[in-house]
Amino acid sequence: MLTCLPPAFMIAFESIHVHGEGVLGRSALGGVTHDGTFDGAPVKILRIESPTPESVLKVNRAVRHQIDVHHPNTAQFYGVSWETGAPLCIVTEHAAHGTLAMLLASDTDLSLVHIVHLLLDVARGMLYLHSQPTPLLHRDLRAANIHLMHNFKAKVANFELCGKLGLETSLVGTPAWTAPEMLRGERDYTEKIDVYSFSMLMLEILNRRAPYSDAALSPDELLHKVAHEAYRPSLVERDMWPITLVELMEACWQHDPTDRPAADQACLFCPAHETYRHFLVDCDFVNDVWSTLHAVTVPLGVTLPTTLSGYLYLTPKTASSMHQAAFRYLWPVLRACVWFNVWRVRNDRVFRADLPLPSPWTIAVKAARVAQLHVHHSLVREPEQPALRRLLQLLAQDEWPRCHLVPRIALLPPPA
Repeated sequence: MLTCLPPAFMIAFESIHVHGEGVLGRSALGGVTHDGTFDGAPVKILRIESPTPESVLKVNRAVRHQIDVHHPNTAQFYGVSWETGAPLCIVTEHAAHGTLAMLLASDTDLSLVHIVHLLLDVARGMLYLHSQPTPLLHRDLRAANIHLMHNFKAKVANFELCGKLGLETSLVGTPAWTAPEMLRGERDYTEKIDVYSFSMLMLEILNRRAPYSDAALSPDELLHKVAHEAYRPSLVERDMWPITLVELMEACWQHDPTDRPAADQACLFCPAHETYRHFLVDCDFVNDVWSTLHAVTVPLGVTLPTTLSGYLYLTPKTASSMHQAAFRYLWPVLRACVWFNVWRVRNDRVFRADLPLPSPWTIAVKAARVAQLHVHHSLVREPEQPALRRLLQLLAQDEWPRCHLVPRIALLPPPA
């Protein structure tokens, strides 16, 4: 009997239909999954033909957690059908492009950008599960349990082994993806077991094959070495991948769970997850870039913004009101040039780890010279801008702005 299911999640068997005889996969609940429809809409259907008391208990546990899971990177649960004389069916969101495992087994080329987006989708789904009031542990993160939607967005799926932290701790996922503390039979593990599985998923994507598939060891020897000797799989063509990606993977598979990053830290290498505050305001590196530009702001008595909205939308006041109008023109230009150059350097480092990291001073110089070019063209188009010219002449009294920001045309008298 399904004891945990609200009536809204009970589905009439006649409203679901399996497409053909094709099997998408086998489930830890003892059934097989198929493509199908629910009220005419495409879905995934897990069919358990002759459910035993044990399998019903597992279904209860699985669906109990899925009911409240709602996130763009987790597969949607629709409900369960179980009527007399009919198989027990679990109905979930349709995966238009199948599973990530199917994609990796195909001849489809995956760009680095695509790989990063897949990993970030999974990391966000994992972070959502771990961020619940009582963290949910998936316990079986691997490519076969990642579904790909019509736009190739990845969603964490197959919650058969999912459970709350501190409860149901005897369940173990697929061995090659399972954290060493689980393999040792420890029962007080944390959400860091999913972080470990995430590292194996990363390797699975980069190598396009299962972890340890090239290990010349028996299954028992392999599991012993992983659990007790910190043995880890090898990354094929290690040098072709960004060092940031490799370092993240190796951090996530640390033997001591406390040395592994949390799910939110696993997301940090992604621009889409970082908040603007983290990168534009609180990041010391960016602050160092702005410190170099104090040679521009100090002569004007400008205090840099301390809030996100201040950086993005406000123009700082200058000590002299006579320069405020001109500064309203110069500040947005300079700000845009700084952010553009910082983001360009950062993205270069993500996708080309072999590139040296420029100093904050170098980035500030590049940003100032882009702004210099912009101001130069502005004065060519409209030579009669006395307020802007007075501001630039003031800045030119300092060597740094004179060399890097103030265009030479600003120091010449405007054409008659």
